[in-house]
Amino acid sequence: MNNFAVLICGYDGYKEIWKTNAFLFDKFWSDCPYNVYFSTEYSEAPTNKFITIKCGKYKTWCERAVYALNQIQEKYVLILMDDFFLVRKPNVKHINTILSFMEKEDAFCVRLSPHPRAKHSNLVVNGVKMGEIDYKKPYSISLQASIWNKYKIVEIFKNYESAWYVEILGSRNYPKGERTFVLDHKFAKEVYCDIGDEGAIQGGKWTRKMYRFAKKNKIELSNKILVEPSHTYLWKRCKKTVLKPLLNLLKNNEKIYSKYRDKRYGKTQKNSGKQCENDGSNNKK
Repeated sequence: MNNFAVLICGYDGYKEIWKTNAFLFDKFWSDCPYNVYFSTEYSEAPTNKFITIKCGKYKTWCERAVYALNQIQEKYVLILMDDFFLVRKPNVKHINTILSFMEKEDAFCVRLSPHPRAKHSNLVVNGVKMGEIDYKKPYSISLQASIWNKYKIVEIFKNYESAWYVEILGSRNYPKGERTFVLDHKFAKEVYCDIGDEGAIQGGKWTRKMYRFAKKNKIELSNKILVEPSHTYLWKRCKKTVLKPLLNLLKNNEKIYSKYRDKRYGKTQKNSGKQCENDGSNNKK
């Protein structure tokens, strides 16, 4: 499909990881039939197989994303962060099926990374299993690997400054009438698979998951970036396997979760600057 492209959002402060990104992209998707764009502040992309989009320095993440998307002609864009390293070859046939589905349904987004999951994966389109996300749930907008309608996501980005605000505040003000779908969590890896929802970098350090993957596959990582300490990794595992399930129980009770969410993010919402102040203005997203 000629109306689709890949955009890797880079940050010059993490240039050390770009070489690994390009190496793994070429290893697993050297025959990618789509244009692949790599946005930076002022640097060149790590390989000439990527089309460089220089967005300029001293811009927020959202400003750079809007600038980059406006340089892209294609309507549908797979947006990836620069530490979403491929670990398996994507399935082009399934991706084209998803694109045809999005065009037919005028979909806002289809998530290739199933986080969070749909309550029911009851849609099957030419073998592709997916479900629709409840827009009222937290992270109804997520910047994990997803295919977006470029024109619609640009309107979301214009109202915020950081990717974090897009996910937290954008989800709370989800544009009415828009539909987001997510691949079935058991099927998703058949379409697209990267290093995982935590990415290759966290807190400025290589994640343990990335470190083990690189060691197993004899991939050289930049020694200018440290590997996260083992105790940090263990704490993350505890949060994922113990604390997160408990939080999910709270999320299922909307009244309790609303109190938790407002207590944690309420002040951020008031000081976020560029976001809209009422549901009416947020409908433009």
